Amino acid sequence: MSDSSKGSSMKTIDTVLAGISAMPVVSPEAASAYAFAANTLVTQVINALPHGHDLDGMTAGITPETLRNRHQQHLKIMTNMIKINDPYLIAWTTLRQQGTCLEQGLSGDFFLGEIKAWRSAIQESLGHPGHRDELLEFYGRLAELRETILESAATGEEPFFPHRENFEEQQQLFLVLLLMGDYQQCLNFSSKVIQNVDDLKTFNLKVIWPVLYRVGLLWQSGQISIADEHLVTNLVRRIATVQHSRFATLNVTLGKVVVSSAANEYHEVGAQMVADFLGMEGWDVTCLGANVPSWVLLETIKQNKPFMLALSVAIEANLVKVQQLIDAIREDPEIRDIKIMVGGNAFSRSPLVWKRIGADGFAADADSATKTAHQWWRALQGKSGVVS
Repeated sequence: MSDSSKGSSMKTIDTVLAGISAMPVVSPEAASAYAFAANTLVTQVINALPHGHDLDGMTAGITPETLRNRHQQHLKIMTNMIKINDPYLIAWTTLRQQGTCLEQGLSGDFFLGEIKAWRSAIQESLGHPGHRDELLEFYGRLAELRETILESAATGEEPFFPHRENFEEQQQLFLVLLLMGDYQQCLNFSSKVIQNVDDLKTFNLKVIWPVLYRVGLLWQSGQISIADEHLVTNLVRRIATVQHSRFATLNVTLGKVVVSSAANEYHEVGAQMVADFLGMEGWDVTCLGANVPSWVLLETIKQNKPFMLALSVAIEANLVKVQQLIDAIREDPEIRDIKIMVGGNAFSRSPLVWKRIGADGFAADADSATKTAHQWWRALQGKSGVVS
C-alpha cells in the first residue's frame, strides 16, 4: 500500500472513531432489556429482511440459514459491545460487520437495511420508553456513520493493527513455507534466522505474529480454507516449541505466573508466546493453553498463589466472561491481590477496554508483557524492602 493510500485510510479511520466516540452510553438496564428481548428481536429482523430477490438484489444467492446466522451473530456481538460500552471496540466491530456483508456476498446496502430493521424491532419490542430510546439512539448513530464505515471498509485496512515496516521479506518467505505445509523448511528457515535469545524474541514479534495475523485475514476473505488456517497454526506451534527449547532456562529467579487463554478462546499461540518469553526471563510459569473454563482458572490460581495472571482474549464476545472472572478474583480474599494482565486482539483494538473490565494492565505483545511483569515485580520488591 502506498503512503498516500495509508494516509487516506488512517484519515477515514480517524473519522469513524471521532464519530463513534460521541455515541450515547447505553445504561446497564437498557443493555439487559436488549439481551432479554433477544429471541423476539431476531425474529422481527428476519421477518423485516426476508430471503429472496424482493430486496433489490441485496440478498441474492444467500441462503436463509446464512441470514439467520448473521442476525443471531449480530445480536450476540452487540449485546456484548453494549455491555462493555467502549467506543473504540464498537467502532472496530461495526467496521467488521460491514465487511462481513461483502464477504458473505451481500450488497453493501444491506448493512443500512439491517440497521433499520434492528431499529424497527427495538421500537416494537421494548416496552420501557427510556430503554427503547437509548437503543434507538445507539443504532441511529451507527446508521449515520454508514458512509464513513463503507469508505473505511473499502480500503481493506485493519485499523487497529500496527503496520510493521521491517522484516517483510522474512514474513513473506515464512508465510509461503507455512502455507506449503513444509515443516522441515520452516524449521530450517527459523533456525537460520534465530541464533540467540534476542533473535528468538524478534522472530516471534516481527515474523510469527504478523504472519499469523495475515493468515487470519486470508481465511476471513476466503482465500484459504479453515484446514489451511489450522495447518499453519499447528506448524507455528511446533516451530515455536522447538526454537524455545534451544534457549529455555531452568534458572527460576522470579515469582509464579499463570498464563492462559480464556474460556471459548481457541487461539493459544499468543498465550504460549507470552509464557515462553516470561520463562526465558526466569519466571516460574504455568501455561494452561486454550479454552480454559473460568472455574479451572480460579482453582489453579488458588492452588498456585501466583504473583500474576496473564490472560489472552482474541474474541470480543468473550470480554464479558473475562470481566466476570476478574470480578470473582477480586472478591476472593485469598487471591484478590494478584496482578492481572490481559492481551490479545480483543484488547488491542481499544486503548482502554482493559481498564473497563478491571485488569491491572494490558500488553500488546509478549515483549511488553515481560517488561510490565518486571515493573510490577520490582515495585513489589521495593515495598517489601527487597532489592531484586
